[in-house]
This record gives sequence, structure tokens and C-alpha cells, in this order.
Amino acid sequence: MKILLIIFKLKNKNVRNFNHLLNSSYFSDVVVVDGDLDQFSYQIKHKYDYILFGNPNFEIELQDIKHGIQQIENSKINIVQWTLRNPNYIKSNKYNFYSYRELFSPVLVPLDSQKATIDLQTYFNAITYVKEKAYVGSRYIGRDLRNKGYKEDLINLTTALLKYTSVKKLIHIYEAEKDIVKFLDFIIDNQVFERKIDKNTQIRLLILINQKFNNIKLLQLRKHTNLHLVYRLVFKNYYDEALSALTLYRSKRYWYYIEKEMADKLGNVDFDVKETKAWKDTQKFRNLRIFSKNLFLILEKQFLKILVNLIRHFSSKTIWLISERKDSASDNSYFLFKYINRNRNDIISYYILDKTARQSKKKVEKVGKVVNFSSLKHKLLMLLADKYITAFTIEETMIPYDIETYKKIYKKELLEKDIISIQHGMIMNNIAPYLHKNNYLIDYITANNKYEKNIIIETLGFNESNVLITGMTRHDNLSESSISPQKTNEILFMPTWQRGLQNLTIPQFLESNFYKKIYDLLRNKDFINFLKEENLCLNVLMHPQFEKYVQYLEIDETEITFVSMKDIEISDMIAKSKFLITDFSSIAVDFLFQQKNIIFYQYNKYAFHHVPSKQIKYSDIGQVALNLNQLITSLRKIKSNNYNLLSEYKSSYEKLFEVKKDTQKKLVDTIINLP
Repeated sequence: MKILLIIFKLKNKNVRNFNHLLNSSYFSDVVVVDGDLDQFSYQIKHKYDYILFGNPNFEIELQDIKHGIQQIENSKINIVQWTLRNPNYIKSNKYNFYSYRELFSPVLVPLDSQKATIDLQTYFNAITYVKEKAYVGSRYIGRDLRNKGYKEDLINLTTALLKYTSVKKLIHIYEAEKDIVKFLDFIIDNQVFERKIDKNTQIRLLILINQKFNNIKLLQLRKHTNLHLVYRLVFKNYYDEALSALTLYRSKRYWYYIEKEMADKLGNVDFDVKETKAWKDTQKFRNLRIFSKNLFLILEKQFLKILVNLIRHFSSKTIWLISERKDSASDNSYFLFKYINRNRNDIISYYILDKTARQSKKKVEKVGKVVNFSSLKHKLLMLLADKYITAFTIEETMIPYDIETYKKIYKKELLEKDIISIQHGMIMNNIAPYLHKNNYLIDYITANNKYEKNIIIETLGFNESNVLITGMTRHDNLSESSISPQKTNEILFMPTWQRGLQNLTIPQFLESNFYKKIYDLLRNKDFINFLKEENLCLNVLMHPQFEKYVQYLEIDETEITFVSMKDIEISDMIAKSKFLITDFSSIAVDFLFQQKNIIFYQYNKYAFHHVPSKQIKYSDIGQVALNLNQLITSLRKIKSNNYNLLSEYKSSYEKLFEVKKDTQKKLVDTIINLP
């Protein structure tokens, strides 16, 4: 007796049972169905008497297989199916919602000697056969029915079932239409279908539901299913809208149950808690806690002021506090700090970093004095310092504790300081939500040219005298370390952060235009051939929030390397790169400063979340490519110019950098001479 075992390698499988069946000598051959079920096909190489389609989550004993063969040979029955019910009490071969797991239970069928190929059609024909069947009792031994792997298996098996089974048979295998409704609800109304399954699989299943069940009116009626709107959209071919409706429904239901749970715990909450006796009786304790905290901070301030007076009695040197991000030291602030410590003995400077930023602290300590963020020394220096200088805002990088509380307690002292934002890039767009003078403590802000100065005045609320044209201090470093385009073979691809992408699930991110366009670029034959022909190495530097997705972009090409912000100095990458490919990054300005070319690959200009300005446009700085063909054309254009800066951007270099050298000295002198 020759038996072919076709066994499903499910995500939620019982590993022990799977391996037991896989290695059993009882079967003549074993074939594993793995991956995409739709693609499964097996060419029959030998003569077999029977096929057992094995779901390893059901207990399959050898004596049950033998018993099934006897039942087939001694009767007219051609199918034996494993069941979780009592075989002696099965009156109908049809399924209901409560026996849905048996839709994909093991089945034993005799093999037609004329059959040359086996696919899942044979399996689904067997499990949807509703006339005479023999049953073998079994038990479910798969992992927890609530886990994600189980739901994913069900979704994939259901998709295959709908593909291989006719409408008439699908409707006929259920005891009632209401069981179909319950089953379909169960398959799509879950977190796995909504968030873990990729969009192509989601759409494929919805299309099959449309094709197979569009005549079942119960699916569109509120009283039979809460997903009635989802199904209505599916039956109108609005699949994206149906997925959005499903997400909205699930979100609404989630918060409904949260609200109900809280109401059950709290009872009637339709009252003002502040009017209750309990609240009034305990208010004095809350007031005491708030008063104690504020009193401590006020006393701390007085203590620090005493120390300040003592220190100033012995030293009157100018003190500058300098900061960037709390965990980094690679931007304009760092290069300013480095310059001061090497060239200005008349200024004492301190660099503020979080105590956990070990790598950055080690780097800065080689240059000068580092202060731990929020330490007592930090608070003391906030009073001692004459200037606060940051590449961002002091609210983000320098205020040592709760911003509003600190501003309230130190209001007078803050007014006595000069607060200067020295930027971390050229302002080319309207960034008012992030840097408007009304929202942050900024007295002065730096710029590179009169055009940028006009943008700042028009959009950020600064007066002309508050905008200082000094250039960016990191540009001195680029002048010293920049490698000529003709002498390097490295190029930098640096796509920017895009709002809304950082919190996506993996399947959702893989469906994003951002991912698809980068994926297509890195696998484009013309692009790869260009790199090879020109002996170029492309360094791909993703935004830190997107580094978790790098594994889905990596490609086995020696010309392409993925680098991380954690392992490189961005200033070094800029200096040694031949040219830049980005979408919107203001780091393009640093390349123009080196008189190197930039290609803006803006496949979706509406993805950028800033309003563009009239004064400085991307097309003033580099070539704008809207698709891959235009990008390849841009590459060939800069190649034809021997990678030197294209002539149309030389005027931009002249007008956008009013300070082309000694930017660090220029900035220090400008700050010292502030009124």
C-alpha cells in the first residue's frame, strides 16, 4: 500500500506531530506545502494508492489511517476526514461556524491512476464534499488558538479555499447562510488581518469574497453583521475603502469596550469629581505636594544664586552653554564648541549632553568640558552663563527640567540671557510650527544668506536685527576635509524622515510608497549598471527612525552598502561623498557648499511636510527627478561633466553662501559683538 503524504507547514503547527509525520517510514513519499498555497503543485513521479493531506495540528495516528483505508475499501465512500466531533453522532457533512476548524482538517483520498499532477484542488474537493464521508475521531493539538500564527494560517487557508472552490459549493457546504457570515467576520475582524497581513493578501481575500458571496444579502445587513459597511464596499469593488472602514470599526469598538470597562469599574461618573467631599477633603494634600515641589525648586534656585555670587567673586570670564541634541555631537554646535576650545581663551564653554550618551561624551571630552543634562552643575551653569547657544531650541536641548515650571521660576534670569539658535541646516521652507519666535525662547537666529534671512523674517516672526548672517560652523570642517569629486568613488543616498511612517507595522510599511520607491531604485538595472560602470559605491543612510526597516531594503550588490548613524560621522560621510541623492534633506546644502552635485529624487513632492518658500527652491540647489528615468538622466548628466558641479548651480553657490570661509570665527565674533 503506497501512500503519499502532503503536509502543511503552518506557522502555528504542532512541531512534534509535524516532525513525526515528516520522518515516518509509513509513507512512501512526503511533500511539504510551504509558503504561498496558491502556487503549490506536485508532479506525481510514482504510483500511489492514497493521498493523505495532513494538517499537523490534528492528531494523526497510523491506526486511524489504516482504519480509514479499510472504510474506503469496504464501502462506496471515497473520502475519510478527521473530525473533532464524535464520528458516531455526525448527522450532516455540512459545516457550521462552530466546526470551522474542520474546514482544514486532514483528509484521506484514493488517488486516480490517471492523475499526473497534485495541487490543492484535490484537497479542497475532499473537504467540501458533502455527500457520503467516513470520519476518524481526532483532537486539536495545535498551539494556542488565540495567537497570531493561528489566525494567519486560517487567513491563508481560507484564501486558498475560496480560490479553488466554486460559489455553489462554498454556499452548499454550510448548514446556513448565517454560518458563512460568522465565519467571514471571524476571518477578517481581527488584529492579524488588519495589521499583520500584507495589503496584497488582504485585497486578494476581499476580491474572492466579492466574487463568491456577493449574492448573500445577510452580509450587508446591520442586524446580521457589524461589518456590513465593509462588505458593501467590497461588493462595490472599493477594496481600499473597505480596509479603512474595517480599521475604523475596530478602533471604535476597542474604545467602546475600554469605556464600558471603565464605567463598570467606576459606576456612574456623570458628576464633577472636584465637587465631591472626598476630593475637597484631600485637596489640601494635593496643594501641599505641589507647594512642596515648587518650594524645593525655589529654594534650590536661591542656593544656586548664592553659589553664583561666590564664583563670580573669583572669576568674571564669559561663559557659554552649548548644546545640540541631548545625545549627539556632530552638528554646528559641536564645531563651534571645538573652535572655541582651540582658539578662544577668553570664553569658557560647556557642552550639555545626557549622561547616557556615552559615545558622544567621549568625543566631546577630547575637546572640552561636558556637563550632564539636568545635573546640579547644569542648573548652576544656566545661571552663570552669559549665552545659551544651540543648533535647535533651548526648550529641546537645554532646559534642565519641566519646561513651563522652569520658565516660570527662572523668568527674570532667562530674560537676562542671550539665546542664539545657530541652526542645523539652511531654512528653505516655512517651518513655523517648529521654530516660530512666539513659541520658543530665541533672541537671535543665524542664516547663510539674505534669501534665507527673508524666509525667517516672513515666516518665523523675527526682526531683521535678530537674524545674523554668519554661515554654518560645520562648513569650515567641510572646507578642510572635503574630498574632490574626482578623487572619491563613494556617493550618499539619504532619504529623509516622513511623517506618519515611523509607527507602521512591517506589512504597512512595506505597502508604503516610500518603501516601494526606494526598493525599486536599489534594484533598478540601469541604476546598478551605472554604479558598476563608474566603479561607484552607494552608501545608503536611512533616518534613525527607519533603520528598523533596513532588512527589507538590503540587496546583495557589492556596490550598495547600508550605513547607520550610530556607526558613522555624518560630517565625514558628506566630506568623502562624490555627490548626493536625497528627496528633501537640507543636507543637500552641505554638498552645494563643497560644490558637489545633488539629485533630488522627489517621486512624491506632496510627501514633504513643509510649505516651500519662494526665495530658495530645490531646483536652485540640484536636479529634481520625479521618476527613475529622470534620475538616470540626471546621473548621466553629472557624469558627462566629470562629476564637477554643473554650471547652472554655480550661481546658487555664490548667492546662497555669503560666508564661504572662517564661519566659526565669524559666528563667535558676531555673538561677542551683540548689543
